[in-house]
Amino acid sequence: MRSKRVGPALVVIFALALVATACSGGHRLDAVITSVTTAQGWIDAGNDAKIAGDPVFYEPLGVAFDKGSTLDDTSLVEAASGIVVGMHQDGTLSQMSQKWFGTDLSVGPEGAIPSDITPPATPVCDSVDAAAGDLLAKVCSDGKITVSTDPAYPPQSSLNETTGEYEGFDIDVATEIANRLGVSVDWIAPAWDTIIAGGWNGRWDMSVGSMTVTKDRAEVLDFTPAYYFTPAVVVVRADDNSVKDLSTDLDGKKIGVCGGCTYDYFLQKTLEIPGYTFNFVIDDAKISTYDTDTTALQDLEV
Repeated sequence: MRSKRVGPALVVIFALALVATACSGGHRLDAVITSVTTAQGWIDAGNDAKIAGDPVFYEPLGVAFDKGSTLDDTSLVEAASGIVVGMHQDGTLSQMSQKWFGTDLSVGPEGAIPSDITPPATPVCDSVDAAAGDLLAKVCSDGKITVSTDPAYPPQSSLNETTGEYEGFDIDVATEIANRLGVSVDWIAPAWDTIIAGGWNGRWDMSVGSMTVTKDRAEVLDFTPAYYFTPAVVVVRADDNSVKDLSTDLDGKKIGVCGGCTYDYFLQKTLEIPGYTFNFVIDDAKISTYDTDTTALQDLEV
């Protein structure tokens, strides 16, 4: 790249920008909103940050199915929903959460787990009519279910380079659902945007990838009840003691989030998740969007 001489006018502009940064405290961001697992992982890695206050909301994360499936997915969604409820009731999800997160994220807001869904007898495929012609019948007939996941999202899902196997919380959940159906799992790792867009065209049957159940996604995907809940928390610098009341102390502040994520919608006060209401406690935030939560956290320290 050829160098260019910087004129006096640009020097003045740069100087003014530096003064403005200094006057604003010298930091690009005042806070970041992210999941508690991401926040705690960032802190545990030795970064100069802390969680401020209680969670601002809880994200319900469900198992997803394609509404546009060429084979009717109703029976499979019902079976998987009953299995998820059963895994809540018998403590399986609690144990898996403790194993991978070190805390129980299977517990959500009161009433979040439906009480009107009865877990099915397992293995489910033992009582499925192979001639039914729907997606569940095909899965049972094939003896396998193809599951999409995101292997770049530990501890939920990652590829162990030593064993060549997928591992993580989502992997354990999907495997247990398959076990209770009575089938094995074939894994596939498509792009995230492809998964949430629907129209899978039979390339996979089910997605277990820590997907938040939003209104837009529910238009193209069917979901089970949440299999776990991720608290969304506010992260500030470790030496920042100014945030004591989340309902007032972040109003008008510079807050970083991943663009197009639920945290972004929360700050915009447009977040809609079927069956949930939100208390949008932060007013007039100056929102800075990033490609990932981690990038936002990195900017918190700048």
